[in-house]
Amino acid sequence: MIGGTTNVTTGAAAITLTQAANDFGGAVSLTNTGENAIAITDIDALILGTVSMTAGAAGTLAITSVGLTQDGVTTITTGTGAVTINGGAGVITLTNANTFNGILSLANSGVNNDVSITDRNRVRLGVCSIGRDLNVIATNNFESVNTTITVGRDFNISAVPIGAGADINVEVGVENLTLFSITNDDLANITAGRNLNITATGFMTVRGVLLGGNITGITTLTAGGTGVTFSVGLSP
Repeated sequence: MIGGTTNVTTGAAAITLTQAANDFGGAVSLTNTGENAIAITDIDALILGTVSMTAGAAGTLAITSVGLTQDGVTTITTGTGAVTINGGAGVITLTNANTFNGILSLANSGVNNDVSITDRNRVRLGVCSIGRDLNVIATNNFESVNTTITVGRDFNISAVPIGAGADINVEVGVENLTLFSITNDDLANITAGRNLNITATGFMTVRGVLLGGNITGITTLTAGGTGVTFSVGLSP
């Protein structure tokens, strides 16, 4: 076990710290450049310091731990490659002024474990499987395109308006049967600074109920611009 802080800088080379027995006791800061990946594993909870990758390059970031948080006001800046975070049976709390430039896939487990993400620009979600609540704050736009998001309880999205506002676009392809699978509660508050569009070309479920032309079970939907639009395909 490393008791203090860890700082790893490799320049134009990958960082690969993926041994299952790794145990970082203090905050871990990671820096590289170019189209080079960063991958890190911790046997238990991981505290991230500053993570700095080249924003315009296709480097990927992969994190596996049992719980994930940030140290103080440190930030994460990723490449445009995939960002994959598995928090195991722990919370994921990454709520500083982060910049996730790649598609963000999130996973954790446990009925008491939430996932909270903040991005100073936009958030693009890939496949997500969340133990309890998923909370996303995007300072620009939120997108979830052709993917499946499974949430144990509430899915809270806030796209903070800049200028004319922000868009929230949630889409699911025909091959996916579940956009929101919420076992204990209704879809929670979704607020868009401008337009809110939820489109399901296949099916959309809330609390396991298939929704067709009649949208029910939504707690609050608010759009500051032209309104709220639903386009939901019916079950064959």
